[in-house]
Amino acid sequence: MFLFAQVRFVDYGNSEWVGLDGVKTLKKQYCALPAQALQCCLDNISPRTGQWTEEDVAVFEELVYDKNLIAEVRHVTTQYY
Repeated sequence: MFLFAQVRFVDYGNSEWVGLDGVKTLKKQYCALPAQALQCCLDNISPRTGQWTEEDVAVFEELVYDKNLIAEVRHVTTQYY
């Protein structure tokens, strides 16, 4: 019998089912840290047709993937991701 746990990767925003042998206990010293990942979005970015198509996503990824970007914070809330 294999046991699994669903793990949320807050740095990437996805979750994945992993075997319990791949899950480790978080040290207590790290439990007290403030949130390190914040949900954000890009301002004034929208797809050409109003709906994101696979082509739109591919073009956007090509423009920003693995690139150094400069960001300006326009709005802050107290909600953590």
